[in-house]
Amino acid sequence: MACSPRYMLKQDVSKVVRSVNKQLREKSIKTKVGAFSVLKELVVVLPDCLADHIGSLTPGIEKALCDKSSTSNLKIEALVFTRLVLASHAPSVFHPHIKVMCNVIVALP
Repeated sequence: MACSPRYMLKQDVSKVVRSVNKQLREKSIKTKVGAFSVLKELVVVLPDCLADHIGSLTPGIEKALCDKSSTSNLKIEALVFTRLVLASHAPSVFHPHIKVMCNVIVALP
């Protein structure tokens, strides 16, 4: 099924992640919220597609949760995305990043 929409999307996951990572470095909160919305939809459609990209997404999640300028909407989007990824990927995907993720999440006010 080389021409199915899911197959074609799976081929572009790396490009989507690169673009989203750029958006997560923007100043606009709305842009960051939108980036996490895109990632959430990606995980819903292709549940295990971010296994190779968690390391590159972790700094964006961390910044969204720790930055003083982050709104509650941005934090919620980042946490919902994190929950979706944790539920849809093998635990071994997170082993290298779990200490950072736990520290960030536990430190939330």
